[in-house]
Amino acid sequence: MELLLRLAIFYRAIGGTDQDSYLLEKWNSINQMWNSWRLKNDKLFATIAIKLALGLLSLVFVINVTGKGNLAPSSAVDQIQNFVLGGIIGGVIYNSSITIIQYIVILIIWTILILLLKWLNTNVSLIKHLIDGKPTIIIKNGQLDPEACRSKGLAAADVALKLRAKESSN
Repeated sequence: MELLLRLAIFYRAIGGTDQDSYLLEKWNSINQMWNSWRLKNDKLFATIAIKLALGLLSLVFVINVTGKGNLAPSSAVDQIQNFVLGGIIGGVIYNSSITIIQYIVILIIWTILILLLKWLNTNVSLIKHLIDGKPTIIIKNGQLDPEACRSKGLAAADVALKLRAKESSN
């Protein structure tokens, strides 16, 4: 196999002077190709690993500070916060022009916004109503209110499932 790799001739495409042209450069061995690729990408992989670790640490920090206990969304705001964090991490780890310091600043801003929103949601009733909406009572005096269920888009099976999940009988 090694003899075949030594005999093989590889070419790589290099961008030419204008947008539609390219040049072919001959590479004599797979080792030359591997060494060239490795020199360019070893630093990139280390940076990606650091950025991923920082994203994970910020996520764990926010989960612990907010008292959630896990990543599962319990509200629409939790779901959006998970999507935004995923977008931040996904967008930054593959963008080599964003430095680790810039990424740390982005994560700090995200963390402050999430904690501020959580505090406002807990302590300011107007913000709570804007974010979470107004609760609707669907069971009054032990009786299911079908009109309230319809207005919230709940089917009888959904309500029964939620009641069983809360271990409520009757």
